Amino acid sequence: MNNLIHHNLQNNDDENGNICNNLSEMEKQVLFLAALNKSNKQISLINESLGIRKTDYNTIKALMSQRIYKKLNVGSLDKAVVRAIETKQLDKIPESLLNYLLKDFYLIETKKDCISI
Repeated sequence: MNNLIHHNLQNNDDENGNICNNLSEMEKQVLFLAALNKSNKQISLINESLGIRKTDYNTIKALMSQRIYKKLNVGSLDKAVVRAIETKQLDKIPESLLNYLLKDFYLIETKKDCISI
């Protein structure tokens, strides 16, 4: 039993035994924002406004259909989100997104004492 669990964790199998390739941080970030019902254009604007990288909305569309869907072995956004959750690839806010959101702030002892660097 332990070998089976270890095998599933190593290969990132879903519960049906389908192997899913690991998503990059950028792919997780895009899928996370898409799961929040953001359009490709909105995702592009969010990335740009956060200073992550300037990415055209057509690039976001291609990233979804040509990389994320293929890596997760699915054909739609809904299925991609479910598969990413099942394989624990989308189980929290992507670290890359948090890093950009919080990079200019340094938390002191209490939440109200948040200052900009």
